[in-house]
Amino acid sequence: MKKLILSSLLIAAFSSSVFVLGDQEVFGEEKNSRKTDINTLEDIELTDYFTLHGDAELIDSNTVRLTKAKSNQFGAITLNSKLTFGDNNMNLIFDVDYGTASKGGNGIGAAFHEGEIGEIGKTGVNGSGLGILGLKNGLGFEVNTYLDPAIPEHGGLISPIVGPHVGFVETDKGDYLVGNSMKNIPLPTETENFGFFTQSFGGGLITLRHNYGGAVFSVGPNVYEGQESTFTLAATTGKIGNEQIVKLKGLVARLSIPELKANNIEIQQDEKFDPFDARIGLEASDQSIGDLTNKIKVVSNNVSSAIPGTYKVTYEVKNSRNEVARKTIKVKVNINDTWPNGKTAGWKMFSGQDIQLSKDPQAALVGDYTFYSDSHASLYKHFTGIDALEKGAEYRATVYIKPQNGKPESNRVKLSLKEDPSGKESREIINNFLSKDQLSEKGYYKISQTFKVGENETNPLIVVENFSAGYIGSINISKIVK
Repeated sequence: MKKLILSSLLIAAFSSSVFVLGDQEVFGEEKNSRKTDINTLEDIELTDYFTLHGDAELIDSNTVRLTKAKSNQFGAITLNSKLTFGDNNMNLIFDVDYGTASKGGNGIGAAFHEGEIGEIGKTGVNGSGLGILGLKNGLGFEVNTYLDPAIPEHGGLISPIVGPHVGFVETDKGDYLVGNSMKNIPLPTETENFGFFTQSFGGGLITLRHNYGGAVFSVGPNVYEGQESTFTLAATTGKIGNEQIVKLKGLVARLSIPELKANNIEIQQDEKFDPFDARIGLEASDQSIGDLTNKIKVVSNNVSSAIPGTYKVTYEVKNSRNEVARKTIKVKVNINDTWPNGKTAGWKMFSGQDIQLSKDPQAALVGDYTFYSDSHASLYKHFTGIDALEKGAEYRATVYIKPQNGKPESNRVKLSLKEDPSGKESREIINNFLSKDQLSEKGYYKISQTFKVGENETNPLIVVENFSAGYIGSINISKIVK
């Protein structure tokens, strides 16, 4: 197996007030300045701060595959705001996986430039432009892991580069990236520290530097205090395909995007989800414009309240400079707590005995309590009063079972509805074995079925039977809200 090639890409500078990604703790003078600890990254959503282009694909919340192991691929991410260089700390950190192709190809480039937000460069001849070629007044750095000796590149150099190399580049001086202080490198096979940083040169000037494999590259001073810059990071493949991946590790920068606030929320199964629910606390503001709350829109929403689990909703707002702020929240659809605080909520043993619940947080699906039986168990509840069903409405019956033997395929579950609690007739809603594909949490398996309430079924007796030894963690009869 080939070894993964992973390096850390750090772009750092100094900025007078600081916007920081992560914990959202406010500090400094600017109201949209926020602080993060780059070592706690579980909740970072890369697409809240960057936009994907070309072949780039989101792998998880903070990881992007820029190119697959195919020829002629191009992928990029662009920062949603211009950033301002100043005299206090600013950095942008990635982990970079250059792929495992034996001949490399093609490489990754990052550039600070004067183009528009969201602007990407050209791929160049055989991918040699790395997706940053042509960006206006761009100063970048490239790690080119493959170079075809037949293709001229970095023509200004006295000694031609004929293999993998790194160095600073100017992005708009011709048909190829113009190299500065280029250095030949072996094809990366080990984890390398890969980082940009800047230092004040005095007189309002800033020098951009870079560390790669122990070598220090310097160019400048050619960045000015107070200067605005757009950021693009891209990768290409040419003749040789190579999977190239970047993972966002942290962001500290002075950005002028609006401040967008939103809170995670929880809802119950089959509860109608409103992305503008007051509990989310949506607010947006911009320093120059003021309140932008009424400009917030939903750009992504995968919530399905029919199935308990955690979902994501992404909001977006733009300011007059077309700078985009995004915020992703988590929406948790809860499993019904059938046994709240050890109470049976109206459920009884069909045998006439009281239900004996077990207080066992480890075994409980929700809360601290669960029901256990070492043999066939039958429970019932009379749905009347506030629990009565609505005539003609559609409901969902969901039961969570944990088989004692761990074999769901041998565990039959039945749920039936009796319109006359004292009668013999009943309607089967569920009568099936558990499925391995419906594993939920803590070893519980879900079985579910929808049904429509008949004219005389508004006050039914609902019976749940588990035909094997095991736990019943939750029983839920919920109206489906369209």
